[in-house]
Order: sequence, then C-alpha cells, then structure tokens
Amino acid sequence: MDDKKQQFGKLFIYLVRLDGKPCYVGQVHGKKQTVNGRWEQHCHDVRHGRKLWCAVQAFGREHFTVEVIDEATDRNDLNQKEKFHIKQFGTYYGFGFNGNTGGLDILARRKPGFRHPEEVKRKISESNTGQERSAETCEKIRATSIGRKLSDEAKRKVGLASAARERKPMSEETKKVLSEKLTGRHHTEEAKAKIGAASKGNKHNLGAKRGPRSPEVKEKIRIALLGRKHSAERRENQAAAALKRFSTEEGKAAWYESRWGTN
Repeated sequence: MDDKKQQFGKLFIYLVRLDGKPCYVGQVHGKKQTVNGRWEQHCHDVRHGRKLWCAVQAFGREHFTVEVIDEATDRNDLNQKEKFHIKQFGTYYGFGFNGNTGGLDILARRKPGFRHPEEVKRKISESNTGQERSAETCEKIRATSIGRKLSDEAKRKVGLASAARERKPMSEETKKVLSEKLTGRHHTEEAKAKIGAASKGNKHNLGAKRGPRSPEVKEKIRIALLGRKHSAERRENQAAAALKRFSTEEGKAAWYESRWGTN
C-alpha cells in the first residue's frame, strides 16, 4: 500500500510504528495532502502532534515507519475509522503518541477549559504507572530542549493557563517524598550567582518596602508556622549567614534599608 502514500485527494488512515511497534494513528484528507506530506509535518512542526514530534526528535526518524492501513468514503467515515484504529492499536490509552481518541474529539479538546473525564484520567494514570524512561531516552529528550526559548506571547499564555488551573492540595505522602529528595541538596556557586543576577532589581524579592500585613495574613502565617522547628544544620547555616551579613557596615545598611527604607 506504499503507493497510496503519494496520492492526493484521498481519505486515508495511516499507522506510524516505532521500531515495529504501533505508536500513532492519523488521518489524511484534502486535495493538497498526502500521507508522506503529513508525516513530514509530524517530523518538522510541533503543532502537528506534540507527543509524536518529541518522540521523533528523541529516537530519530529512522526508527519510524509509516503505512496506510485503511480508506474512507467521507469525512464522517474517516473520523469513525480513526477512532476505531486508535482504540484497536492502543495508541492513546496504552503505548503511543496520540493526544486524543481521534475523530471529532480533537475539535472538542481544542476548546479552552477542556478537561478529561475522571475515567479517562484514571486509565491514563494506570497505563503510565510503572513506566520508566531509559537514561538514553531522557538524554535525547533533554538534548532536544536545549536552547529552546518561549516567546513572550507563549509565556503569557502559559501563565494564564497555569493561573486558571485548579490545583489540588499536596498529599502528606507527596510532601514526604519531596522532602526526602531535597534534603541535603545545595545550590552550586554558579547557580547562586545566576539566581542573584536574576533577582537584581526585582521589587518582589530584594529591597521591597512592604506595607503592614493584615491581621488575616498574620494569622495564616502564624498557623502555618505552628510546631515548625528548624534542624540543627539549618540553625547553624542561618547563624553563619547572619554573621557574614553584619560583618560589614555595608551589609548592616543594606539589611536595615530592605526592612525600613532610607531615612
């Protein structure tokens, strides 16, 4: 069926394999589109399936093959067959890079505020549980991200989406795991220098003149700090930092100004 990959104006369902294993099902339609052309879009444009694009960048396109597996008579038939084959090969719920269940579902999922049903979330969670990327795969994914920068508009959209997302409170088990992983970790001198440089002139961090806190805020802080005790190592580090800060007149003046401003 390879000759069909070059035909224009046909309604095809195609299957992408990663090292022989089915990993993506897609559809081709329109007078100016072929299966080969669609595959080139997947390889070079992240907008045409982010998961598949990332996989191609990570593994290399030489590990992928594309084949036509079905034809359709009209758009409705095409959508139904895409859904059927995605479910058949398990490229959405199981191993694969389909970002949705296919067909018209993609239109619904592009609407702002779309959320997966709880049943779908549960299935996705179960299919991903226990899966671990190899060190080689992690390195390839990391290498593809080096040097990539979001535009200001993209950053703004990410910020708005993040602010609107409903966040569940962190479980005690998750807190414990994070605490164990972060205990004993320290920033390198280079990282400290970068953080310091990035913070300079940030009115929310350094030298800010904060107004008096409201009674409500004070009460929240008090409740959050109840029973909290610093470790011996933390207390020693704080004492050493304080001594260093007040060892010079400049340090004392900077500390005083950060709290009460200049006279």
